[in-house]
Amino acid sequence: MQLGVFGATGGTGRALVATALEHGWTVRAFVRTQAGASLPLPSGLAVIHGDPGRHEDVLQAVRGCDAVCCAFGPRPRDPRPFCAPLTRRIVEAMREAGVHRIVCVTGATIGDLPATLSPSLRALAGVARRRHPALMADRALQELLVMRSALDWTLVKPPRLVDAARTGSVHADAALTVGLLSRIGRHDLAEFVFRAATQDRFVNQRVYVRN
Repeated sequence: MQLGVFGATGGTGRALVATALEHGWTVRAFVRTQAGASLPLPSGLAVIHGDPGRHEDVLQAVRGCDAVCCAFGPRPRDPRPFCAPLTRRIVEAMREAGVHRIVCVTGATIGDLPATLSPSLRALAGVARRRHPALMADRALQELLVMRSALDWTLVKPPRLVDAARTGSVHADAALTVGLLSRIGRHDLAEFVFRAATQDRFVNQRVYVRN
């Protein structure tokens, strides 16, 4: 079985790739041509170096996959929004390649905010939207593109991410209570994303997760 991963050089993406390989899956990891050349990536990984703006490069990454995971987010040193445009190309490529399962990691403060988010977290989302309107709008559009894709989709919405050892304990629900102090370790998040993608869990749901 083969998993396509976009954002494989980021913290969550690297953990996801390692998790998939541990479970015996092969992985096709899309890496921007100008990025990731010096980053150590696990052996047994098929790396597709390409331009995220080129349909053919994105298509090459998803062709033959059983599921696709998007684990990318805004780049700290590049403020230009890119999540929605890349997600649009991934969805188009998946349709062309006949791949139906997509799991996309966004964030607890992205898009519509349910009542299960604490007032403090909702306030934090408001601050982020005022300070970074273009980036927050880009991420909200990314979610809409996934939900309207007609694919078998799941949006995974973590709170604060931390680098911590895997605990194996993840709370997940579309109506999960999430607060300002909620967090999840990247390795636990990666395990959840992998299982969601490969076991068809939480299909057509925006699911909140935390430790």
